[in-house]
Amino acid sequence: MKNKIKTGEIRDSFDYITIDSDGIFKIDYSASKNKEACTFIRSPTFISEGRTWVIRYSPKGSNIEDNGTYVSLNLELQSKGKFLCTNFSFRLLHNNGYWSTTLLPVDSAWRRSTCIFRGINCYHGFRAFIERSVLEAQYVRDGFFFLSCDIKVMNEAWEKPPLSHKVGLPAFKFLHDDFNELLTKKEMTDVSFAVDGEIFVAHRLVLAARSPVFKAELFGSMAEANMKCIKINDMSALVFKVLLHFMYTDSLPKVAELFDGECGEKNTDLYILAQHLMVAADRYRLEGLKEICEEKLCMGLTLETVVTSLSLANQLNCHRLKDICLEFVTMPENFVHLAITDPYVQLMQSCPSLLADLRSRFNNTSSSDAALKRQKIE
Repeated sequence: MKNKIKTGEIRDSFDYITIDSDGIFKIDYSASKNKEACTFIRSPTFISEGRTWVIRYSPKGSNIEDNGTYVSLNLELQSKGKFLCTNFSFRLLHNNGYWSTTLLPVDSAWRRSTCIFRGINCYHGFRAFIERSVLEAQYVRDGFFFLSCDIKVMNEAWEKPPLSHKVGLPAFKFLHDDFNELLTKKEMTDVSFAVDGEIFVAHRLVLAARSPVFKAELFGSMAEANMKCIKINDMSALVFKVLLHFMYTDSLPKVAELFDGECGEKNTDLYILAQHLMVAADRYRLEGLKEICEEKLCMGLTLETVVTSLSLANQLNCHRLKDICLEFVTMPENFVHLAITDPYVQLMQSCPSLLADLRSRFNNTSSSDAALKRQKIE
């Protein structure tokens, strides 16, 4: 006979989680770490984006199959109302007094997600937010760890689910589905592009409606307006394929569609693709795509990618990516590795303004500032 798995909320949650005046959650790990798996602790309620929320913290994870390896974190909606499309993130404070600056898919101390909250008590988050061993080694200080939660309600999706979401009714097609069929079936196309040895066909009106650059090329006084096949230089066929997909559907294709289901270094390849795609988005003034690429580059920042991403951010005026890259570089544990690499030295030599920005940031992270940060969380 199997042992019964106990699940549910641990009462007296306020003994474990408090919120300070800056919205930072202080969680008593020492007192909670031995709670049973699949149990959770709710934080005190807090207000963000005009709604009430709580954080559900599971010290030994929310799935018994993980054997207590991970800590789980979820965001729970406590307000009644509409279905909310919400972007939210959890971020841990390192035990050296610095906030995590890298978004990674595994063992990260900074995780982000976009989900639909379908009403009161609906929750979403991360079953395997971080390994307990990593949390204890790098983020627990004097028995506590500190967490920030940023929430952005993207839109109020709908009062009720569309009828197509109900059992028994056929799903209806959206506008982007129809446009995607136009692209994939190559129906009624009136222009073609030669890109990196491949030919792509498209519709002038769609491209002109989506991109002011294409509008000028295809319907203005430029030579391309009278061409049946336009050659695109300095761009790979894969990047142009993704660019077209976005212009027709307002979304990115699935990874399997990009790499035919096979990609040995998928994360690296996708990161490089996002860099090239951001350049293409800037070239054709597709601001929505540029923002998506910037977000993905921020999320995948590592010691191997930060220099090229910083260079791109500076070149394309991507201020958010630039700020995160600079913050990443100025972390002492990162700087000691980066400062001796050729790409970093070459970038600093070619961009004196970046070197000035870094010096300014180093000056701002003086010992007195670090002491103030530590005093703030005690």
